[in-house]
Amino acid sequence: MKRKLILFSLLLIGFEGRGHTPNRGAIHASFGPVLFRSHNISTREPDRTTNVGFSLVAEGDVDYNGGLEIGFSYLRQPYTLRDGLKVNIEETKRIYATIGYRHWIDSYHSLGLLFFSSYSMGDPQVIHTDYPMTDRPDSSAQDIAEYGFDFSAQREIPLRGRWSFVFDGRYSLSLTSKKREDSNFYGVFFAVKYLFQNKSKGIEPPQSLAEIEL
Repeated sequence: MKRKLILFSLLLIGFEGRGHTPNRGAIHASFGPVLFRSHNISTREPDRTTNVGFSLVAEGDVDYNGGLEIGFSYLRQPYTLRDGLKVNIEETKRIYATIGYRHWIDSYHSLGLLFFSSYSMGDPQVIHTDYPMTDRPDSSAQDIAEYGFDFSAQREIPLRGRWSFVFDGRYSLSLTSKKREDSNFYGVFFAVKYLFQNKSKGIEPPQSLAEIEL
């Protein structure tokens, strides 16, 4: 019991940061795993319904409200196509590149809208199919490139100094899906975040509305 109390106390001591305060010129980087799944997977292999990937994200503040976000992810993306009672599920390795804007509601919560492009890395793998192998429908898993939008809602937990922990819920909407295919997915990005640069020719955010020059 004493050991548990010590560990809990150390954990509380770690949460001394003040969260993300947007400051022009500040640069942050985040890295961690992504747990995600597509909407309509229905297969005899339930262990395949949730996938794990990894993401690296860089964020640069451009004003008091937020900034530009650029990210790269490695994912094994599933694609589910339904035609009546028949289901075809294929999976392929992809590199995702995202770019967009992140708006900070306060120092702990933010929303992001990002454009993504993804690129296949190798041949797709058939996870489940009700079709003959010679008569399978076209799948986006066979496409070299895809495009769409990511929507993000993020919660940041400050740690010591320049470090923080991030929970980032995401929904990915593909603009290049095939007919009757679900290639959209949702998931959570768990990341450790580090403040690399506090400011560069920037200015500190105002402490009150009176400090803002109209």
